[in-house]
Amino acid sequence: MLTIPPPKMYFYHHFFVICNFIHIFAGHLTTRNNEKHMLHHSNLIFREEFKNRPETSYIVLHHTEVKGRHNVREVHQWHLNRKTSSNEPWAGIGYHFYVDKDGEIFTGRPVGAKGAHVGDFNSKSIGVCYEGHFDIEMMSSKQEEASVMLLALLSLVYPNAKFIKHHDLNKAKTCPGKNFPYDSLMQKVEICKNRLISLFGEPRQSGKVAPNVNTFDYSALLDLL
Repeated sequence: MLTIPPPKMYFYHHFFVICNFIHIFAGHLTTRNNEKHMLHHSNLIFREEFKNRPETSYIVLHHTEVKGRHNVREVHQWHLNRKTSSNEPWAGIGYHFYVDKDGEIFTGRPVGAKGAHVGDFNSKSIGVCYEGHFDIEMMSSKQEEASVMLLALLSLVYPNAKFIKHHDLNKAKTCPGKNFPYDSLMQKVEICKNRLISLFGEPRQSGKVAPNVNTFDYSALLDLL
């Protein structure tokens, strides 16, 4: 059984600086004073060690397709109860991040691990799942705000990855639902990404750009998950 260790204080410091003091609303940056952490390490226990993902071409957006409230541990248990096509049990939650309706982000699989959320594309994608059924529900404003920050950070760490809906890779699925605010979300993510760069500098590219005052290692926010 594999238990993912909690992130180091270095991670908490930088994520606190960015997420707890920067609040995204309608494309504007304001403060998140006296609010709880936006990101939570879930400390989930998995059945097996994970294989590293060889590439990251896509960041795939999902919904749980379940109305009402359900937390990351419940989704983890749903996936633990599943079987593969060869009748093997799943290791646990197939997504890398889970965003609930209160705007809190929870870790799933390690961000560098191969996921289990989009079939043949698992080896080249990150999975982000949202609590809710967006064929019949609407995304909450808090959920959208948290998502903007998470996706902006992911776009800085994985600049060549394309944001894509599950449906785009599997036409048999409606996921993440007809009410999923994809277009407006992408616009806000772009605004947020540009403002993060204006505050902290361009993303540092290991081996390509020498570290200096105009670069920031955004990957440090995700590598320790």
